[in-house]
Amino acid sequence: MNKKIAIIGGRGTVGKKISRKALEKGYSIKMLTRYPKESGSEICFIKGDARNKEDIKELIKGCDAVINTVGHPKSEKPFYSAVTSHTIEGMKELGIKRYIVATGASLTLNGDEKTFLNQVGANLFQLFFSAMMKEKEKEYELLKASLLDWTLIRLPFIVDKKGKGHIKVATKNMPGKVITNEDIASFSISQLDSKKYIRCTPFISN
Repeated sequence: MNKKIAIIGGRGTVGKKISRKALEKGYSIKMLTRYPKESGSEICFIKGDARNKEDIKELIKGCDAVINTVGHPKSEKPFYSAVTSHTIEGMKELGIKRYIVATGASLTLNGDEKTFLNQVGANLFQLFFSAMMKEKEKEYELLKASLLDWTLIRLPFIVDKKGKGHIKVATKNMPGKVITNEDIASFSISQLDSKKYIRCTPFISN
């Protein structure tokens, strides 16, 4: 039986690529959206909002794994931690273990060995986007405290181009400046059956 994947943020530029890659690999998909299309045999659209706990639970019900690439409208406050909190709670209740989340490389964690320029960039994000960074830090703390098999993927600047196929991965510092959204999708899908980065926070780039 094919695995079923829940995708949060599936209508975004990265989420759409993840959906396509998942279908190419033979997975079926459930996707949360405020404006659902008609569901088909391979993809099921669930009407709802990622900030609503019951909508998240309905989305992930019957799934084998969850991928979260949710963003937030510029006019609204960041809500990354709320989405992950609802997801962790729902996954625990439903017995789902694998959770893959995308975040920015500006998130600095204990054990990182960022270059001077990368650390300067991270500090600037802390200064100018403090609310967003606090949310991302809170999200990480929620993951650490959970019992899920999670992977928090840290991303550099994202470009909307055809995937290069070669993805650099590092654990303590950004290995490059950019990555295509198609390569993010490829890496995310590859982690569904991999244990290499469980409970880890890898950086990826082209």
